[in-house]
Amino acid sequence: MKAKRCGMLIAILATIFLFSACGVKGDDPVEQAAALRTIKGFYLWAREHGKEVEVLQPVIKDIPHSDRFYLDTANVDRFAKKFLESGFFAPEFAAAVKKYYERYKTQFEGLPKEEFADLKKYGRGPLMEVEDMDIFFCAQEYDYTPDFVAKMAIKSFQLSGDRAEVVVISPYQWETNFSMVKREGRWLISRYCVFQ
Repeated sequence: MKAKRCGMLIAILATIFLFSACGVKGDDPVEQAAALRTIKGFYLWAREHGKEVEVLQPVIKDIPHSDRFYLDTANVDRFAKKFLESGFFAPEFAAAVKKYYERYKTQFEGLPKEEFADLKKYGRGPLMEVEDMDIFFCAQEYDYTPDFVAKMAIKSFQLSGDRAEVVVISPYQWETNFSMVKREGRWLISRYCVFQ
């Protein structure tokens, strides 16, 4: 009898452990719906405010009378602040934005003179992902209507305490990764797309 009870107890504990290890909480439809509301809210905000935010984005500028160029990050703090002012982002998102542009700024400053000369001679394409994409939707499609946003869905949701890793899939089947954090009962975006 003791062996039977002990076996049942082990089976119960094993089941609890298995459910915990497999991240069953990630299937929580309430949390998924709340996270998706934040993401869709961000996308609708981007449709309305994208132009005023984009003009603050760091850009590559040529140095007059030279083959060289540099990444102008003078507005990076104002650029990141615009995202935070939307109400859909956690404060740590600003650091992710700065990290992205600082990486490229350092990379460009380290280019040898010969490479600058080659780029000037043969022309340069986009040197950063953000030069060749919509920075909000992380793609190159342009009919981002409210209906398009409404059809976005969660492909995967990994929950760990007050943090979640979310993959959102669009009606065009492209995917965007979001890192989210729950603050005061609300999911906020801490990183997404190239801003990691």
